[in-house]
Amino acid sequence: IEEIIVTAQKRAQSLQDVPISLAVISGDVLANNSIKSFEELGQYVPNLFVTKTPGADQITMRGIGSGAGSPSLDQSVVMFIDGVYAGNSRQFTAPFLDIERMEILRGPQGALVGKNTSAGAINIITKRPGTEMEGYVRAEYDFDLNGAKVETAATLPLADNFSVRVAAKYSDFDGWVYNTLSSRNEPQREETVGRVTARYVTDMVDATLKYEHTDLNVDGNVFQIVSTIANRPINLVKETGSPFFGPEFDDVETDNVAANVDFKLGDFTLSSITGYSNYNSDQREDADFIEKDLAYAVFQEDFEQTSQELRLLSPTDGSFDFVLGGYWHNSKLHERRVTG
Repeated sequence: IEEIIVTAQKRAQSLQDVPISLAVISGDVLANNSIKSFEELGQYVPNLFVTKTPGADQITMRGIGSGAGSPSLDQSVVMFIDGVYAGNSRQFTAPFLDIERMEILRGPQGALVGKNTSAGAINIITKRPGTEMEGYVRAEYDFDLNGAKVETAATLPLADNFSVRVAAKYSDFDGWVYNTLSSRNEPQREETVGRVTARYVTDMVDATLKYEHTDLNVDGNVFQIVSTIANRPINLVKETGSPFFGPEFDDVETDNVAANVDFKLGDFTLSSITGYSNYNSDQREDADFIEKDLAYAVFQEDFEQTSQELRLLSPTDGSFDFVLGGYWHNSKLHERRVTG
């Protein structure tokens, strides 16, 4: 039986040795099942539920989670991508590109993971460059959504101890609900993602630098009030939009940088994790959710985050082991919200 190695406790351990309620999904499972979003991920992980709402995705673990009232709220179930904290659901809009594995930690994780993890944490580890040249190309076509996705990644060794991995994805899918006012299927989703990861490895140092850029454009949504009195039953047809303000959309552009460095200090390991994240978001919603032009909502966000973590790991072959560290975090959010 193949041993599953996880880093839920900030060090590489066998899954059987970790005293945490934990689910692990490999990148191959994500790719083979064509999981594109967190809503689809919830079908494969017990006790994890992700619900799409007009404001923001609502993530709950074991029935506990943040409300969906504002897209700017930090979640109670938090993402960490390559060790970098992502409390806002819009920070990382494309977390399923070239994934090594995904660890879903159930319950409070404040002891080791830290900030705002009262309900759980999702630890995403992307693939790092290896020492050999390799890569893949995946393409798929969805006949129901009338769209295609192409994803590729490759590792390029440039020296004995230095290599680069490049990954990219483009997808364009139509929606599954027909809007009679806009005369199109919604939500139409177009996504472009690019990532470059460089790795330098010696006997004493293992350093990785990653940059990722994402453009996500979603036209329309699936939200509408259902009322048998108003003759709006549950079906795959809706009537929302505004002739005055224009169609509904949700556009997000993100940039993320992560620098991870592990120093060998005898039997100890000193780790430094530096993260930078920013996004610009522009979302428009027909706030009355019916065909009448009664209310329209605008959500615009500018976000920037910088973080630094230092961590010292003791060896685990003795009778006592420890994790000692410190974390610094600074973030700024400018939100403009108008409903009229």
